[in-house]
Amino acid sequence: MKNWPIQFRAILCLLLAGAMTSRSTAQDSKFALPTLPDQPNQPSIAVQQSAPATQPGTRATDAQINEWLNQLADVDPDIRESGVQSLMGLTRDDLPRLRALAKAQAPLMPGQSAALQDVVKQVYLSGGSEPVLKNRGFLGLQWGPVASQQFHAGGLPVIERLEGFPAYRLLREGDLITEVVNRPEIDVHDVQAFCESVRTLNAGNILLLRIQRGGQSLVVPVALVPRPAALPDDANPTEWQADRLADESDYWSKNFVNLETSSTFPSTQP
Repeated sequence: MKNWPIQFRAILCLLLAGAMTSRSTAQDSKFALPTLPDQPNQPSIAVQQSAPATQPGTRATDAQINEWLNQLADVDPDIRESGVQSLMGLTRDDLPRLRALAKAQAPLMPGQSAALQDVVKQVYLSGGSEPVLKNRGFLGLQWGPVASQQFHAGGLPVIERLEGFPAYRLLREGDLITEVVNRPEIDVHDVQAFCESVRTLNAGNILLLRIQRGGQSLVVPVALVPRPAALPDDANPTEWQADRLADESDYWSKNFVNLETSSTFPSTQP
């Protein structure tokens, strides 16, 4: 009985601390920096999770890679898409292991091989070592001169994605960007204004892009990467990309050919 007041005081302190923490969390949510990867208040609509299913800083296991390779042949397009996005989360250092596991599964189905080629292209090009501008973010989207001059009342259409950059992995041609959830000040109706806003952000910033895809509304988290130093603002990315694509095509030919018809691979190693 004599200890009750102490216990009550302890409980009261805990309750007050919990209330203050909740109030502080609510206030922090209101003023949270939008570039942090863990957003306190996620939109109520569906948020597309960007694979891989491994924890940050860990490598995918052989079993996971085999599972994702199998998903490339699934009849369900959503499962195939999940496999592609997961495999695109690998690094260039993982490509020899991916090659060995694909070799063990050969011959692959034609659709499976085509999807794998897209994966290898993205992973290989995203792991390049060219000079970059770390204080300038880059998505890897491109619009032609006509679309760049138009006002897009419904949002920015995804017309062309550059291989090796975040947009290629996470967005699709035909997507409509209707809002940047965590940066509502970014204009999604004018191409030039949108690009200028992205260029002012540092690499590593995460944009929560609200998109319309196939009649569904999604929020896709996309982390900006450093802008290539060899790509000035007024350059044509398609021309700049040509040499990179030729290099990747040569890599594929030397390391991943004959997947559909044979389990025999060339002896060349990366």
